[in-house]
Amino acid sequence: MAFPLAPVPDEPQRFTQRAVFDDVVFDATTSFRGARFAQGASFVGATFLGPVAFDGAVFEGDAWFGHATFHGNASFDDVRFEAGTSFDSAVFHRAAGFSCAVFTGDALMGRVRVERDACFGGARFGSEAWFEEAVLLGDAEFADARFAGAARFDRARFGRTASFAASSFGDLLSVVDVRVAMAACFSGLRCAGRADLGRLDCREIDLREAEFFAPGDVLG
Repeated sequence: MAFPLAPVPDEPQRFTQRAVFDDVVFDATTSFRGARFAQGASFVGATFLGPVAFDGAVFEGDAWFGHATFHGNASFDDVRFEAGTSFDSAVFHRAAGFSCAVFTGDALMGRVRVERDACFGGARFGSEAWFEEAVLLGDAEFADARFAGAARFDRARFGRTASFAASSFGDLLSVVDVRVAMAACFSGLRCAGRADLGRLDCREIDLREAEFFAPGDVLG
């Protein structure tokens, strides 16, 4: 996700100790592009008043963004989260981009709210991914995403479209009591584990060439 940002230092930022920015207010355009957080980082409750970019950053330890608020576009494209990650209850007032991001540990996205488009296209989830009760009000893109562990979207709300085209799931896929205001696309999806799409509410659904290899409750 590209948008104008302030100049980035010649050398990417490196934090050798755990970086703690809890409850900090960033009042201008903010860039952590290419930054390396050797002991992880915490942005719990932080507020970003302008656009922010973490593109290409590496979190070698846990990355906590729970209850953070993003007022401008937020880009986490190509970020490597090498331990646990939490955006629990974070609020994105504009677009949120996680294209091709790598989540090695558990990814906690429960109750996250994105008021514009959310893009996880090409993202890789190496452990469990939790999107329970997420509210994604724009178009939500998970095309070509890879989920190695259980992926849970139960009770999530999608304000426009939700696309999981050509995505793959190595374990449980749970999309129970989910509402999609417009179209839900699962074309070309491959699920090796149990799939539960029970009580999925959407205007139209595309399951062309989707493959489900384990017993489950598909559209039960």
